[in-house]
Amino acid sequence: MSGTPQHRVIATAGHVDHGKSSLVRALTGVDPDRLREEQERQMTIDLGFGYLPLPSGLTVGVVDVPGHRDFIHNMLAGLGGIDAVLLVVAADEGLMPQTREHIAILDLQGIRAGLIVLTKVDLVEDEEWLMLVEEDVRQGVAGTTLEALPLVRFSAVSREGLLELTTALDELLSTVPPAPDLGRPRLPIDRVFSLRGHGTVVTGTLTGGPLSVGDQVTVVPSGVRARVRSLQTHGQDVPMAAPGTRAAANLVGVQRDEVQRGEALTVGDWLHGSAAFDVRLRLLASATRPLYHVEEVHLFAATYDGVVRVRLLEGDALEPGQTQWAQIISSQPVPITHGDRFIIRMLSPSTTIGGGIVVDAHPNRRRRRRDHDALNWLEALQSASPLEVVALRLERSGPQSVRALAMQLDITDAQAAELVAEGQTTGTVIVLTEAGSAESTVVTDVGGWTELGKRAKGVVEQYHARHPLRPGMPREELRRHLRLRQLAYAAALERWQADGVLASESDRVRLPEWRAQVSGQDRQLADGWLAQLRQEAANGITGAELVGAGQDDLLAALVAEGQIRRLPDDVLMEGGVYAQALATVVGLLRSQPGVTVAQVRDALHSNRRATLALLAELDSQGITRREGDMRVAGRRFPDA
Repeated sequence: MSGTPQHRVIATAGHVDHGKSSLVRALTGVDPDRLREEQERQMTIDLGFGYLPLPSGLTVGVVDVPGHRDFIHNMLAGLGGIDAVLLVVAADEGLMPQTREHIAILDLQGIRAGLIVLTKVDLVEDEEWLMLVEEDVRQGVAGTTLEALPLVRFSAVSREGLLELTTALDELLSTVPPAPDLGRPRLPIDRVFSLRGHGTVVTGTLTGGPLSVGDQVTVVPSGVRARVRSLQTHGQDVPMAAPGTRAAANLVGVQRDEVQRGEALTVGDWLHGSAAFDVRLRLLASATRPLYHVEEVHLFAATYDGVVRVRLLEGDALEPGQTQWAQIISSQPVPITHGDRFIIRMLSPSTTIGGGIVVDAHPNRRRRRRDHDALNWLEALQSASPLEVVALRLERSGPQSVRALAMQLDITDAQAAELVAEGQTTGTVIVLTEAGSAESTVVTDVGGWTELGKRAKGVVEQYHARHPLRPGMPREELRRHLRLRQLAYAAALERWQADGVLASESDRVRLPEWRAQVSGQDRQLADGWLAQLRQEAANGITGAELVGAGQDDLLAALVAEGQIRRLPDDVLMEGGVYAQALATVVGLLRSQPGVTVAQVRDALHSNRRATLALLAELDSQGITRREGDMRVAGRRFPDA
């Protein structure tokens, strides 16, 4: 191979004492049983690691996982992010219970690349027996993702089959695409330890993007932040670790007890732990009983493991061999995202019973059971392209910021913005306000936007029908009806005004053509008020003197129409009277530099209360300005 050396990660699987660690030693020269307890018991308890350079130039990290039932949580941690598996079966024993459990786990994890290694062939001289064991293995993997794996015979003692195994592994991995660089590095942490003089070290199989020395990293879900001081892959110091490699990161700024196995190391803030997520769940046919609604199980996802509750969304029980939509509820956030696979095990007895794939890592709310609309939406989400996922998300949530969209999708702000731009091009996404930042740029889907506009217009129409005398619907009341967040609502309202769907004045929203409707008995009452106000002329009447209980809407409508002018201190004047009073004050100031309250009162034949209210109104408009006891022309005094 030319160019940068490529790396792969493989893992062993199989029953305890079937020769997995011996196989790793033979391939890599490294004893994966690094713990003294493992060496004394000759049984792998925790994950072991070795590195194997292949003739093609590939460098392979080999993860040796435990086979013993009591340590299966470590086996599950070792399967995250691998390219292929070596399913180990001892020739002298054949398939064993833990082998079958590992096969089920690999099938649930969707692992399709690998080899079946028949170990300890030096202990079996009978060819017919070997053929029977091979046939038994073939039957054991039938109907799973492993059924087409090649089989290689091997002996760690005689080294028989080592060359064939290495060659087959090289050929297999040459056909496996390298781990993709998605621009979202994630290192599920499987080990945490301290080194004297170096500090905290975490290890795992890197996925999603590269990790470099100097990177500022975040531990999810704890939120602890640190910096990468140094990196190792395959036992060598490197400036950068590529996705798909085993990596050890030496961290600065974090203590050993601040980081836990099961957390994930990321660059940036794209990954968000979730305490509730929607999944497609399959119960193994080998499960001894159904899984019941809200039953507690042990969840394993990458290196995370913890007790969770399963809410079945389609029925009260999930039968063995069946599949159902479910929502996983955890007491603590899990570093999980769309497309991640997981395993569940019974709490007692501790056996693997099923697993599945995460379809919605961040549901907006607790799912209602037997909700066909929600189930159909999940079905669509499961097979959707990234751009289709954006449209489905926006359809479900309504207008939201690019940052909120990125958080729901567990992608970066820049990646969310790219998808939005693509959606604009294809006509599936609308940008309501483009403010230059992910936090304030609001987007929505085309179909949802059309329906939201219809809903908003309908709500306002209904409000006008119920309150014909009011100038419009309170803005906040409309927002509550539409169930929009403030940022999204402000963006939507601005767009509706620009498009002529709605009009907004002060704190009210109305249809553009709407005007308060005064008719019938209201019209008679209004005419009576106007007659009283004309009779009082510039003396005016206070609102308390004119308006009775329950008549405020009518007064507001007449004020909005300009038929009544409301002055400070609740003084009311008929609209024509007010216009004449204004003209009188303007005429006085055109004939002299200033006027007193008494001069205005006498010119209007008014009382002091109404005169003061009128001048206060003119001051507020800038038509007049107070200087001591005088009123002079203000900045908005009308031209001659």
